[in-house]
Amino acid sequence: MKPPFDTIQKVEQWLSRVPMFSTSGRSAANFNLERMVLLLSNMGNPHQKFRSVHVGGTNGKGTVCRMLASVYQAAGYKTGLYTSPHLISVWERFKIVGYEADLSKFLPFFNRYGSYLEKEGCTFFEITTAAAFWYFAEENVDIAIVEVGLGGRLDATNVIVPELSAITSIGLDHTEILGNSIESVTFEKAGIIKENRPVVIGNLPKLAENIIYDKAKKKHAEVLKVDPDFFDYEQRSITLKSGAASIIEFDFIGKEIDALNAAMVFIIVNRLKEKYPVDENRFVEGMETYPLKFTKTAAFEKLLPNCTWYFDGAHNEEATSHLVYHLKSIAPPEKWSVVLSYMQDKLTDHIAGQWSDFDKIFLHEMQSERAASMERMRHYFSGGTPLNLHEKNYFHQFETELVIFSGSFYFYHEVSKWLGATNTTG
Repeated sequence: MKPPFDTIQKVEQWLSRVPMFSTSGRSAANFNLERMVLLLSNMGNPHQKFRSVHVGGTNGKGTVCRMLASVYQAAGYKTGLYTSPHLISVWERFKIVGYEADLSKFLPFFNRYGSYLEKEGCTFFEITTAAAFWYFAEENVDIAIVEVGLGGRLDATNVIVPELSAITSIGLDHTEILGNSIESVTFEKAGIIKENRPVVIGNLPKLAENIIYDKAKKKHAEVLKVDPDFFDYEQRSITLKSGAASIIEFDFIGKEIDALNAAMVFIIVNRLKEKYPVDENRFVEGMETYPLKFTKTAAFEKLLPNCTWYFDGAHNEEATSHLVYHLKSIAPPEKWSVVLSYMQDKLTDHIAGQWSDFDKIFLHEMQSERAASMERMRHYFSGGTPLNLHEKNYFHQFETELVIFSGSFYFYHEVSKWLGATNTTG
């Protein structure tokens, strides 16, 4: 099926044939902004018609984006949100005031530009990014929160000039593209810093921090750093404080690292308060209702209401470390059943070693050309038990246990299909 389209289902069929990074890796990406700039120019530069915040980083950027969108929505702003990757449906990437896209609004976009997108060989991410910018401009959002896809400097989203940029964390990930050193990764992430626009940074390695300060100085960009003493997480609540004096405290069910993410959101909101005022009550409301607005996050997401089963898309060393720490804070490792599935380029001795205290490890091979084979996973987890969610209903085996599914965001789709097949999701 080629453009024009008469139904959104035909758009989905067309998109399904465009190679995605999740399945095809680097061959499905384009790390050059020239085509994106030309595409947007032909569309009338929709990315210049709304204000935005641009969020990058190795881990935590999706969470910060959703938290920030929730706060601005609570404060009454018409807020656009563009995130990636999607977990089930491509339309998850586009939200306005917390709701997935009005699909009927996208038919005009694909009918008008579909042939051009196909002729130019645009990547899946270029297509969805252009669609997001067009949608936000058409809907006249007050502000759009835009998550970097991969890296930053040459990411398709890096055509915007945001009110503020944020870099949540720096670690080794996608090293085949971003380089295998903190210096090279930081260089790419710092590429989102814009002239005379502030940048907020999280808890970064000192080397990365120095590189960002140097880049910001050249760009005349103010750097706002999250002070580790500014936030605290205890007993399912987050406190944002200054010295010994508490500023804001609110309930939050999540991981300890979410306190850092919340602190970043607070700093962003405070820095932009002249253009986008948010009072303390609306900030707290936005943070406390965030889990209700965004139920599919793959960030320690509870999968079923009556089971203590969780999904976390930890797929690199830093994210795995935070997840394992959180699991151990809930219960001893022997209490957990761990179900892992990885992309072949993500498995390392260090990542596997972080699971060494957990005895009950199950391994599932995803249906993707990028997925790690069972043989490869068994090499890293010699005591792991092969498990194929497509062949057997394991629901009753895990029914009364603590279970964590992890290893890749892309594992979420297969876990969701398996849960749906059990007829227990209601």
